[in-house]
Amino acid sequence: MVRERKFEVVQSGRDGDHELLMRSSNAVLLFRVAHPSPDQWLKLNAMELVLAGQIFEKKPDFAAKALLVTDPARIQARAAGIPVYSYAEPFAPETLEPFFDRLGRARSADARQ
Repeated sequence: MVRERKFEVVQSGRDGDHELLMRSSNAVLLFRVAHPSPDQWLKLNAMELVLAGQIFEKKPDFAAKALLVTDPARIQARAAGIPVYSYAEPFAPETLEPFFDRLGRARSADARQ
């Protein structure tokens, strides 16, 4: 779905490339369905996403960032200002339209400059 929109997908673990990817990426979609309740991994990564502009000295911050999780209400408080979308099977791709719209607008604005 992401590649169909001509966006490059890069998966990152917590290995050596994480910081470089966070500094160089235009957008981040944090996807977590392995644990329906927020676990430590999700909590830490959600907080990192909230503070990414400061942690990774990104000026400007990401063009788009969001969380895709099974229970948005359980993590929303830790992700202030970050859109949190609900994931369920079967997945409805239109769930991510606001994320892609925001990223597309940023891409268009960059192309005009």
